[in-house]
This record gives sequence, structure tokens and C-alpha cells, in this order.
Amino acid sequence: MADRKSRLFQIKKMEIETSTGDKYDFRDIMTEMYYYESIDSPFLRCDFTILDSIDFNKLLIGGEKVAVNVVTNSSGEKPINLKLRVFKIGSLVKQERGQMYILHCVSPEAYTNEMNKVFKPFGPIGKNVENIPKHICSEYLKAPKKKTKDDNFEKHSKISFISTNWRPVEAIAYMSDKVTRVEGSGG
Repeated sequence: MADRKSRLFQIKKMEIETSTGDKYDFRDIMTEMYYYESIDSPFLRCDFTILDSIDFNKLLIGGEKVAVNVVTNSSGEKPINLKLRVFKIGSLVKQERGQMYILHCVSPEAYTNEMNKVFKPFGPIGKNVENIPKHICSEYLKAPKKKTKDDNFEKHSKISFISTNWRPVEAIAYMSDKVTRVEGSGG
């Protein structure tokens, strides 16, 4: 039987910023929160089920910024800070005086990935970049400095390729299949 204590969490902050810059705490109208993080997906995803009787949905158009601070048993007193963007408002069900819907959110880099294309050669032909995935994350996905620090990227073997009209994540995925680690896995 799984340890139920490991699944306990406390939401310290849950705020949404609309396109006009107004910020709202939406903990009181949120009924469920699903957090997805997978090795198969390059981005975080979080779904919030909203029970809305105050027409909050009229403030939403998609693209809103969502900030969540969660403390779990495994994180101790240090909160887990999630920065997300609403990409879809779905599963809308209306009843007499209210509605229920889901705010589908992703990490902000997912938006940048969809808006950018990589059109350059990497390796000896193009700009000499020591760590190509780190370069793509910082330059094309506009990931924050804390996500592009050296500890988050492994050293890899040399590779040259031309990414013709690829999204940043497609370039990283292509390269990941072709390279090997410079240092052993240690196990």
C-alpha cells in the first residue's frame, strides 16, 4: 500500500494574472489540480478544475500567467514554485447559476517553443557552441537562468547538424538520439 502521507500538499499561493495585468487568487473556486511531469514530455503541464459561480471565466482569454506555490512533505518547508501559462480553457459545463471548466496550463517555454523555429547549423559548420541543448534552451526557448545552469545539462559527444525549420524541442530531441554522454553514468 502506498504511503498516503507522501501525497499530502499545502497550497501557499495560487494566483492568475489576466491579460490586463490584474491578479486574482483562485484557490476558492479551484476544486481539483492535476500536475503532470513526464520524461516523455519536454514541458510541465497542470490542469485546474474550476467551479465558477461568479463568471470568472469572462476574464479569461488564454495565455494568462499562473503562479502556484506548493509545499509537500518531500519538499519540507521550501515551496515548489510553478510558473505556468493557460493554453486552453476546456470541458465547459454550464448549469443554472454557474459553470465548471478546466484551465489547461503549461510551462512558459511551451509557448516559446511553438513561436520559434531553429534555422541554423550547429557544430563546426555554424556557431561553435559547447553545449547545444543549453544554447537552444537559453536562446530559443528563453528559459530562465536557473533552468539553464550548467548542472542541468550533461556533457555530450560532438555532433554537427542542420535544423531546417524545426521547433527548439525537435532539435534537442533529434540531437539526443544521436549523441552519447562524455562522462560515464556512474552506475
